[in-house]
Amino acid sequence: MPESSVPQPLPSLDPHQVRILLVEDHEDSARAFQILLRERGFVVQIATDVHSASRLARTGKFDVVLCDIRLPDGSGLDLMRGLHEEPRLSNLKGICISALGMPDDIETSSQVGFSAHVTKPIDIHRLLGVIERVCG
Repeated sequence: MPESSVPQPLPSLDPHQVRILLVEDHEDSARAFQILLRERGFVVQIATDVHSASRLARTGKFDVVLCDIRLPDGSGLDLMRGLHEEPRLSNLKGICISALGMPDDIETSSQVGFSAHVTKPIDIHRLLGVIERVCG
């Protein structure tokens, strides 16, 4: 991709200061997003299911969770709800990533603690804007 077409985060956000926990069970998608986000300076760690994401969130330090809804061992909704039940993680920001984007889906993700809801297929420009809004 030519340098001029590489989307950059907005100037008010220093991506080197943003630690992202990316929860995505589709390995190719997870790696692609990890590469795209790391190229822009974000620190990204991948989890592929609720169990590993929960463990990483509890033992690491993250600013935001980018989380798919449908995971092999449960739901991203359950993950976010569970993380927010813990005092240390109660303010952890979350961005829901889902193929489901009806108003009820968005409302449900908001109710369990997601700060934003992005529907698939993901547009990297839009995702960077959402990360800026949530973390900035």
